[in-house]
This record gives sequence, C-alpha cells and structure tokens, in this order.
Amino acid sequence: SDLLTGIATEAMTKIQNFNPQNLANSSWAYARLNYHPGDLLLEKIANAAVAKVEFFKPQELANLIWAMAKLNYRCETLL
Repeated sequence: SDLLTGIATEAMTKIQNFNPQNLANSSWAYARLNYHPGDLLLEKIANAAVAKVEFFKPQELANLIWAMAKLNYRCETLL
C-alpha cells in the first residue's frame, strides 16, 4: 500500500526520536496488518530498541519481539 510505504519512509527519518512505546507500536502495527515495511526500517527499529532497552516496559518489549517474529525479521542483538 502506498500509505504504509509512505509511513515507513517517514518513520525512517524520525526513528531516533521514537520512544520505546513508539518503537513497539510501530512494529506491532505493521505486523498486525501483515505488511512488511522492509528490512531497513526494521533494522532501524531494532537498533533504536537496543539503544533504549532499559527504558522499555515489559509489554512494549514483548510487543516489539512478537512483531519482529511475525514479520520474520531476526535481529541477534534483540535476542
């Protein structure tokens, strides 16, 4: 979808400003819609999550990991 692609493109430019809830919700939404936004965005989300992991609530972390698994994206640093 053009809309989801546009959102993914915009998210890549702002990912450094995302808090843990934003990271979890973004990945969860893509997974829930069965839309793979591309490995580049998922890599950026994963890297941002690793950098902020101490600020994640358990539910946010669970949602993020579930979404990555649902999207078949494997990031060793998240495990």
